[in-house]
Amino acid sequence: MKITSPSKINIYLRVIRKRIDGYHEIETIFLPLENPSDTVTITDSEDGRLSVTCSDPSLSGPENLCHKAATAFAESAKIRPSWKIHIRKNIPVAAGLGGGSSDAASVLKLLWRKYPEIISDTEIMNLASKIGADVSFFLNPVPSLATGIGEKLKPFEFKCEIPVVVVFPKFPVSAKWAYQVGRFRRNRLFSTDGSESRPHLNSINKVKSNDIISAIQKNDLHKISSLLRNDLAPSLWKKFPLLYILRDSLSESGALGVQVSGSGSSLFAIAESEKSAEKIAGAMGKRFKDRISCHATVIRPYGKS
Repeated sequence: MKITSPSKINIYLRVIRKRIDGYHEIETIFLPLENPSDTVTITDSEDGRLSVTCSDPSLSGPENLCHKAATAFAESAKIRPSWKIHIRKNIPVAAGLGGGSSDAASVLKLLWRKYPEIISDTEIMNLASKIGADVSFFLNPVPSLATGIGEKLKPFEFKCEIPVVVVFPKFPVSAKWAYQVGRFRRNRLFSTDGSESRPHLNSINKVKSNDIISAIQKNDLHKISSLLRNDLAPSLWKKFPLLYILRDSLSESGALGVQVSGSGSSLFAIAESEKSAEKIAGAMGKRFKDRISCHATVIRPYGKS
């Protein structure tokens, strides 16, 4: 059994509060990306054991989120986890693109396909929310408004095409660190050099999710680009100067808007057209060479290629 695991960007991310269980209450807008993507394969294990391997050897073993997903499924279904799971990795790790969560969701989907009558829809969703904050979204990766820790999902109408450029600076960022630091700064305004200004000047923090969803439904790329919000971004701009340099370079190359995806370290830029996105990606690759991974893609209405 084999499945493709997509990635995602968050074009809107508001951090509300930290919960007792350590997670953060958020409001976010997920958009799925077909590229980059991973591939997850599951085969029956001859030795009756569960194993997880990956094309990146450092991600093999029981610490992988796919192992947790398979174990949780087996416990819920009351069956022995006798599977070999292999991940062909293309989504960068700790990059804010949801790779680990997507792979874990792929494991749940494949096992659910294999044992369709053992676990209900509700049970699968409950398992997903316990495995990781973004796993629920990847069970059905369509444009969605998410609340709670990201598990309460409301898909919305998506008829436009959004050309984007995704840039990974080839260093990871700990989501735990980003939320720990970012939540203390979410109501402050940071200028592009990381210095603070008075809170009442922060127009970005006044952007609401409904504003950007409305812009998406009107297919207004300029409006969407002006409404990008990520409460974790100020801390990342301040901590990692390269991100600020990349943001400026993307804008200079023609991007309409640039923002951090999730807890970073990846950036995404909205372009005016697919051709423009490819041009921007080419310019970034030429300037930064092997210091970054960069590619253009288009977010299309679900089910269209």
